Formats: sequence, structure tokens, C-alpha cells
Amino acid sequence: MHTEDGEKQYWETQDAYNNMNIEHLPKEHFEKLYSYRLSPGDKERVHSLFQQFIGSKKYHNFSKEVRPHQAQAIRHMLELEANSYMYINKETYEVTNAEDPNAMEFIHFFLKG
Repeated sequence: MHTEDGEKQYWETQDAYNNMNIEHLPKEHFEKLYSYRLSPGDKERVHSLFQQFIGSKKYHNFSKEVRPHQAQAIRHMLELEANSYMYINKETYEVTNAEDPNAMEFIHFFLKG
């Protein structure tokens, strides 16, 4: 059963996470994060992994208040692609490219279900 208290608690948790002070973390952690790039083989493996979700399967874990035995748990994934990448510069927040040392790599994926 959905409750207003549960939703309130969810947003309070999200706000606490979003406003978390991370200034104490070493700068090297962030340098590694921004410099990391998936290899072409890793990119292919990510795309292949996503293909395993295609078809009709029980996704009760992703469906609020739905149990595994219920018909509503069945979801139909028609298409799922993870073969597009984008890079965001941490200083300007602009879309850039993989060669930018100040950019974080993001996977852009498409889901049709």
C-alpha cells in the first residue's frame, strides 16, 4: 500500500543524498572518476548485457506494490540499446568529447517497452 509517509521519507532521503557534503573526499577520487573511459570491448559487453532484458519477463522488483505471481509483474521489453556515449565537462557542464580530461563519460541508453 502506498502511503504519503513513505513518499515523504523517500524524498527526504533523496534530499539528504543530493545535499551531501563531499568536500572531505580526496581530490584523487574525482580525478579517477573523470578520467575513466570504457574500452570498446567494455562498451560491447554493456550493450550485450542489456540485450538479455529483451522479451517478456517478470519485473516485479521494478513495479511498485506488484508481487512476482501477479500478471502485472510481466513487462515487455521490445528494444534496449546502450551504444551511445556522451561526455560532460565538470567545469562548464557542457557536452564535450572523450578526449576532454575534465569530462565524465555517461552511457545514453534507450528503452522501448
